[in-house]
Order: sequence, then C-alpha cells, then structure tokens
Amino acid sequence: MDARKELQSALGKIIDNKDVCTAFTELLERYDEDIKCDFKAIRIQMQEISSKAGIHEFAGYLLLFISLSKKLKQYYLEAGLDETLWFDSMCDLKWKLMECKDIYNIWGTFVPNWYRGIFHMECFRLGRLQFEIKKIGRDYQKNGLCLKTDSPVINVHIPRTGGKLDRESVLEAYKLASEFFKDVFQEEPIVFVCKSW
Repeated sequence: MDARKELQSALGKIIDNKDVCTAFTELLERYDEDIKCDFKAIRIQMQEISSKAGIHEFAGYLLLFISLSKKLKQYYLEAGLDETLWFDSMCDLKWKLMECKDIYNIWGTFVPNWYRGIFHMECFRLGRLQFEIKKIGRDYQKNGLCLKTDSPVINVHIPRTGGKLDRESVLEAYKLASEFFKDVFQEEPIVFVCKSW
C-alpha cells in the first residue's frame, strides 16, 4: 500500500470515530487560536488519539502536521512571508515521511518534536538547508570573534532530502539565511552553527 492510501485509511479511522474526530478537531483549533500553543501537549494528545483510532502514532503525527499546514500557510501570509517559503518548509513533511518508511517501514513521522520550530515559525527552509535563530549558550572567543552566552546565531539543519549536498547549494542557502535573518543581528556578526543529532 502506498503512503497516500495508507494515510487516507488512517484519517478515515479518525473521522469515523466521533469522539476521536472531536479530539482531533480540538487539536487543530488549539493551533488556530495560538501559533505558540504547547506542542508537547499536542503531541501527547495525538498519540492518545492515534491509539483510540487504531492507527500507528507515526501516521497520526503526520496527519496532524498535514492538517495544521493549511493554518500555517495563513500565518505565513499574515506575517508577510511568501507562499513559496511556506511550501519549501512544508517539504520537510515528505522528507520525514520517506525517512520513517526507510527506517521503520511505516508511513508517518517518528520525530514529532522536530516540528515545533517549523509550526511556531522559528525554523525555515531557505534553499537546500533549514535555519533557525538560537542563542549560542556559552561565551565564545576565537580569531577576533567574541560572542556572549545570549548572542544570537543561525542554527543550521541539514535535511535528509535524498538530494545532493554540494558546496554551491550550501553557500546559496547561507546567503539566503543571512538576508532573511539580517534584522536579528544588526550590529553583531552573522554566525552560523551546525551540530548533528
């Protein structure tokens, strides 16, 4: 069974159970009311909804994020951000879908906590990479660069897209991120950090 059929079947199980469907709708409404809603609580509730519907929690998480994506698009437009930026950031749903299938042989996503930054509009795909503003978290000094614990840095994520990661696309993504986040830095140097998880 392909992803579309399996996810449609899982959604049908949510919709067909009145109590489960009501709980699922309430999760969507919570995000409609507050973009910064408690994502941990939503994840836990989605796990319970999935169990009651008789679907795998990984499929439930992905269905939740697909459903939330329409409201996220509205938030992007209200913030004056381009629809293309929203679409590019939503491509992560497909990448995590494929990764979940590769690793667990389940159509869904196994990293629901990752999506908090994306749905809170803190993490964006710009070119080949994903970026978010973080505080460096420690004093740093090297080669004339001095950063304090609360200095902002651009945290880099390398999404597993299945595509090539070449120098040109990385440099282009860094340029796009520098421009996108320039107002955060003003007088401070723009610094990128990247660590693997």
